[in-house]
Order: sequence, then structure tokens, then C-alpha cells
Amino acid sequence: MGELAKIDSFRGDIAVAESIEELSQLNVKGELMAEMAKKLGIPLKGQNELGRTRIELSKKLREVIEQKFPHGGDRKSSSKDGNLKKDMDIDKHTSSDTKVINEENELVDEVMKEIEEKGEVITPKKVASETRKKKKEKEKAEKIKKLRKQSKAFNNDYIKIIHADFREYSKSIENNSIDLILTDPPYPAKYLDLWGDLFHIANRILKPSSFLICYSGQMYLDKIFRMENELIYYWTANIVFSKKPLIYGRNIINEWKPILIFQKLPFKKISDTISDTISFDYSERDMHEKNWGQTIKPFEFLINKFSEPGDLIFEPFAGTGTTLISAKNMKRKCIGTENKNEYIDLIKGRLLNDK
Repeated sequence: MGELAKIDSFRGDIAVAESIEELSQLNVKGELMAEMAKKLGIPLKGQNELGRTRIELSKKLREVIEQKFPHGGDRKSSSKDGNLKKDMDIDKHTSSDTKVINEENELVDEVMKEIEEKGEVITPKKVASETRKKKKEKEKAEKIKKLRKQSKAFNNDYIKIIHADFREYSKSIENNSIDLILTDPPYPAKYLDLWGDLFHIANRILKPSSFLICYSGQMYLDKIFRMENELIYYWTANIVFSKKPLIYGRNIINEWKPILIFQKLPFKKISDTISDTISFDYSERDMHEKNWGQTIKPFEFLINKFSEPGDLIFEPFAGTGTTLISAKNMKRKCIGTENKNEYIDLIKGRLLNDK
């Protein structure tokens, strides 16, 4: 039997299948057919015809799951009907993939078209993964658009966001006037020179014994610590990742991020005893084009421990506004500078909405 005839026969089997058991067996059969088609070197057109058929199978499987399990295939809440994995041989990833494929028809069609245009093979796993990404990007774009529209209503005497390079704007900040600098400088090597400028400016504008606290990557710590710096090194804290990225340049799974703490002379220890490991649940950093934006809770923790209510905080690299939002939540005043104009309205919108 030719490959197209096998696909037609497979499609016919899908059409008459009615139970989760039958469809899950066909799902396994589809995987085996795809592996065999790849090994036999079946032309891409034929492999993708099979791929599209498997997508239709995923949709039908999901529809039957939802008919049998009224809680959307939630195995825990549907114990009376049995466990999907135990009784139907459907793992949680397959269940999740069928759900997104069935719910996002337009995005699924876009994804399959893009996969074919790139000369790749359509598979349910790949389609589900790319559809999730597209859905997230769409939701992100809609949220950003909404925040920018709302930004026109922003008015706060205690939180200021300035479109400017921090090196220029800082010239207008008086000596010894800032209670805390809390920031997340960009990490790539081309921005390392900014650290030297930051150290120099911080030493001038911070009040005596006040702190400069910076998130940092590990890659260039040696260079950062060799820079001229009149501030004293106080400590390195670390924030533990719940999602652990692979650093390809070093082949290291990165499980924590350094938080560098410097103090303007004279030395004075903080009043509260704190751990140097900060652990918070990861929240999606969906507002920044490069995902440099950070989750809010650790910033609130640092603000609480290294400043007092009513203090003035300076954020040289405002990004999408995490420090400013945290300062507002912790009842501090804050000035943030950001040199990318496209982020200014986004920050203002977040300041009106985020907590």
C-alpha cells in the first residue's frame, strides 16, 4: 500500500473512532507512522499530509476527552471516570497539547503554514509548542497596547519616569540626596562601561552609608569587580531561579542570579538580619522585548530591607518599570530613567495597573 493510501486509511480510522481508547491507540499509531515516514525518506509533502491528519486526530481526541471529562480533561477532578493516564494511556503532555490544538484553530493554521514554509515536518508536539508561543505573544501585544493607552491617565507626585540617559539626567540630582539605588543593568558585554559610570554617579548622589544594589549576570563579574569604584563592596546576595536557563557560552545550567550590594562610605551594617538567598516563585516576565524585566517580589523585599517608607529611590535602567512599581507598592518615592522611549508609556500604564 502506498503512503498516501495509508494516510487515507488512517484518516478513515479516525473518522469512525468514537472512544478515547480508540483515538489514543490511533495517536500512538500516528507517531509510529511518522517515524517510519521519516526513516523511509518519504517526501516532505507526504509527511506533512500525515502531520495535518494527526492534528485533526488531536482535535477529535480533545473533543471526546471533554465530553467524557466535563472538567476539561483534569484527571484529578474526574476521578469517577478514571485516570486518563492510567486508563486511557494519555500522558499529561499529550492531554495539554490536544487542548491547545483544539482551542486555537486560527493560530494552529498559521503555525502549520509557517512550519511548511520553513521546510519542516508538522507534528502535534511542534504545532502545540509554537501555538502556545504565538498565543503568548498575542496576549503580550494586546496587554502592552492596553497599558500604553491607559498611560495617558498617569499622574503621581512620588513616582517619576524620565525618558533620558541616566548619565545625563543624574547631573540634575543633588549630591547626597538618594536613599537607595536599585537597578537591573543590561547584561551583554557591550554595556559593561555603564557600570563604571554607575559607580561614579552613585558615590556622588547617594546619602552616606546608603546602598547601590544591582542585579547582575555571572559572565562578567570579574570585569565589574575590577572597575574603579569608590563604593565599598558590602555583599553578594543571590536570587534562586525556579526556571533554570542554559548558558550556552559556558555550558552551565544557571540556577541563581547574583545581586551585588555596594555601600557608600562610611560603612554601616543594616539593622535587620537577612538571608543572602532570596527565593520567590517565578512570574512570567512578559513585558520586555528581551525578557530582561524582573519579577516584582524580590525588588519589594530589597526595598523593604535597604530603605525606609518615604525614602527616595533612583532607578537608572527602568526597563519596563519593575523598580518603580515595587517602590510604589512599598510606599517609597522613586525616580526612574529609561533611554528607550517606547517603554515610557508602558511603564506608566503598569504603574496604574500592576501591584
